[in-house]
Amino acid sequence: MIPPLGKTVRRIYRHAELYQAGEGWQLCLDGKPLKTPARRLLVIPGRVLAEAAVLEWNAQSERVDPLSMPVNRLANTALDRVAPSRAEVAATAAAYGAADLLCHRAGPEDRALADLQASLWDPWLDWAAAEYGARLTPCAGIMPGRQPDPALAALRHAVAAHDSFALTALHEFTTLTGSLILALALSRDALTPAQAHELAVLDEMRQMDIWGRDMEVLRRLDARRQELMDAAAFLKMHRAQPVQAP
Repeated sequence: MIPPLGKTVRRIYRHAELYQAGEGWQLCLDGKPLKTPARRLLVIPGRVLAEAAVLEWNAQSERVDPLSMPVNRLANTALDRVAPSRAEVAATAAAYGAADLLCHRAGPEDRALADLQASLWDPWLDWAAAEYGARLTPCAGIMPGRQPDPALAALRHAVAAHDSFALTALHEFTTLTGSLILALALSRDALTPAQAHELAVLDEMRQMDIWGRDMEVLRRLDARRQELMDAAAFLKMHRAQPVQAP
């Protein structure tokens, strides 16, 4: 079991390996089955993703550092949190559509920012309308405007189409960017993680262009970008082959 984030433990195993377990792959340390924090067996569907999880364990040095194990962290999340409460997690992600980042625009007091937002964000609102029939309406001000019920229903349907492992990545995308539209675009490979991150931090970067660079904010944004890249890699490996093990 991976230690909590921010903590390391001494490595007491020699080798991590995989064993086929039904339709998935069981991770083992020195032949002993690994378990998730909730004590479920760590069985991953798809060998590509399972092999990446094994590599993380074998790459540890004298101490096991969970920050260097994003595949295992996300797999644990998928098994312990998402799979048992899939409908609830899907609803949480879909709810971002009602107050999507891309719909929050600067008011007339900052016309330059509003124009920049429109030029960079409107194409992705158009993409969602074309891809899912979900036309969201941008609005100025702090409070979000009411979005059309058919658009929100279409977005809920799009989110529900993700299996538990894919939904884990999609939920990460959504919370990291504040945008369900960007998350779905990432899920469909319409955007790269770097592109999605740049779109999501547009307002923060604009503020720093005006007031100067804040190194603490930049470190926080860099960490968020790395998490976005980790989740995108996780999803790509999950979809690299059929879920059912050969």
